[in-house]
This record gives sequence, C-alpha cells and structure tokens, in this order.
Amino acid sequence: MKKTILSLVLPVVIFVLTGFSNQAQAQNLFLAGTDKTIYEIAAGQTNMTPFSHSGNYYAYGVAFSASGDLFIADYAYGVINEIAAGQTNMTLFSSGGALSGPTAMAFSASGDLFIADYGTGVIDKIAAGQTNATIFSGDHLSLGYPNALAFNTSGDLFITVAGGIDKIAAGQTNATLFSSLRAGSAGRPSSL
Repeated sequence: MKKTILSLVLPVVIFVLTGFSNQAQAQNLFLAGTDKTIYEIAAGQTNMTPFSHSGNYYAYGVAFSASGDLFIADYAYGVINEIAAGQTNMTLFSSGGALSGPTAMAFSASGDLFIADYGTGVIDKIAAGQTNATIFSGDHLSLGYPNALAFNTSGDLFITVAGGIDKIAAGQTNATLFSSLRAGSAGRPSSL
C-alpha cells in the first residue's frame, strides 16, 4: 500500500482523497474519497478505516459543526450531506438554493456554514438553523474559482483560488486579494 497526502493506491482500486477534517471526534481525521466512502483515521493511529459509505458520486470536502455533525460536500450532485454526531448513516442536508459544485466548507463562529462553490465560482452560505444555500460572495473572487476555506480567530474568511489566496474580512461580503503566488511557487493552492 502506498500513501501520499493526496491519493491512496490500493490493489485494483485507485481513488483520490478530496477533503479532510480533524475538528471533532476526539481529533480523529476524516477524509472524503472519490470511491464514495468517508474514511476515518483514529487519533494516534495511521490506518485508514471506512467510516461511512456516502452513496454519492463525488464526496469532495468535509467539515464538522460545533455539535459534532459531519457535513460532506458532493461536487457532482451539488448537494451537502450530513452524518449526525454518533451516527454513520448519511442524510441529505441541503440541495436547494445556490449550490452547484461545492468543494470545501468551513463553519463560522456563529455556526453558519460557508461553502466554496467551484461550479459557480462563488462562496455560498447556509445560515445556522437553515438548509438552503444563498450566495454570500458573488463577485467571482479576485483570481478564479474557490478550492478551500478557513476562518481565522477574527472571523475573516480565507479562500484558495487559482493563483493565490483571497480574503473576505469579517462583516464583509466582497473578496480581496490576500496573497498571490509568485513565479516558481506551488501553483494553485488547494487547501488552507
């Protein structure tokens, strides 16, 4: 078995790990694979075990809510699925509103779910207690389509895009260039 940060090669089956989160479940690591399975690596362990078979075509990104629910972005179907804390069965959380091709998610301190929507090139938001996505930042960002999201402790949202990192300041909706990549750098950042 050969492991790398981005892919795992098993006999006969090749798949890509498309997203991960370690925000809950006693610091266990959760990974979304293109083989329709959510995997878990228990704290202190190195072996990956199936946590939940997603049943989706393309589970791309994962994020935990403050209550420990696991959310899964399905890029192909344009939906967000949920696995409730303590469960392994997945249910549909959101399929309405602005979602097109969700790739990554992050929760704000107030519990709102922000979604990098690569399909439309915008940041979507599902307000706490709601299930429908609305466009939060629709200016197609400064350098391209979003791949990853992360909040800092001040509530600023950082977004990886082709060629750099954009920032949406707390309380704002428009993205500004935070950092651009220079010649000879890594190219397109895909995680934060």
